[in-house]
Amino acid sequence: MIGKRLGLVSLLAVGVAGCADDDRPATFDYIHPAIIVANCTTSACHVENNAEADFYNFSDRESACADLSKAKYRPDPDDPGSPSRLFLLLTGDYPNSLTMPPDRRLPDPDIELIERWMQDGGSCD
Repeated sequence: MIGKRLGLVSLLAVGVAGCADDDRPATFDYIHPAIIVANCTTSACHVENNAEADFYNFSDRESACADLSKAKYRPDPDDPGSPSRLFLLLTGDYPNSLTMPPDRRLPDPDIELIERWMQDGGSCD
């Protein structure tokens, strides 16, 4: 029994250590379907039907690119070290405790990947 536990602990340690380096691409082509669509459109927030209620539409690539450019997701060019509005919303550090998605926070690796994409210019290309 102890051998099985040590084996499981070793396996978990290797698995956690292997997650430290995120080799996912910090590109819109990856982030849009894997993170944005999977988390922002499934709770019926950022979909076409809600666009009239001042919600951005992220359900398809073209709409997401157009609406993200309006959402001021990039850091302030006059203060590049400052976090963007989107980053503050994703981390729950936006004023009035508004967090996106509202039902649960994204995992830190997803937020970090989105942050890398934004720091690289946040291009939809």
